Amino acid sequence: MTVNIRGTEVRLSFSFAFVLTLMMALCQESIVIMCVCASVMHELGHLLFMKLFAERIISIDFGAFGVRIERRSKANLSYKKECIIALGGIIVNLVLAFPAIMYYYFMKSQTALMFSLITLFIALFNCIPLNILDMGRALRCLLMLKYDEARTDKKLRVLSLICVNALAAVCVLYSAFICVNPSLIAVTLYLYVITLFEKWS
Repeated sequence: MTVNIRGTEVRLSFSFAFVLTLMMALCQESIVIMCVCASVMHELGHLLFMKLFAERIISIDFGAFGVRIERRSKANLSYKKECIIALGGIIVNLVLAFPAIMYYYFMKSQTALMFSLITLFIALFNCIPLNILDMGRALRCLLMLKYDEARTDKKLRVLSLICVNALAAVCVLYSAFICVNPSLIAVTLYLYVITLFEKWS
């Protein structure tokens, strides 16, 4: 499905609808809604800083494993501005989590607590320094200030492999000594495969 919003095409893929339907079937509806809201606010964080830097958004694609934003003037921004855009989603998630935690503290709302935890999880997840996540993109911009593209990519590949192997080790230990978590296994496997694919591509 494609919707045009003020010159920007917003596309919802079949895979996105399938994953959302699967989540609704397996999880509580309220949790799924909070996850979607927190994820949308995360992406709006990126869009907010893009707009602040006068970027033109051509399209926004919602897929099974995230959102892809296509811009027109990407090459015109400095690495520092690109770094801020990459961190925009994390910043917005952290800002949203604070009032939710305060609301829980004063009103004892379990919904506010759950929303704050989901929002913080999305922020912390994107802080993993992998090429495909926000922190990895931000680090690439910072490294490009000092190194050329080849050396930057090499350093990021090494860091990504270290992090994804550490994450895989945590997943195995958690499954062996605590409990088997299908969501953790699926996310770890996805990140592992994507990171290895980038290494050999």
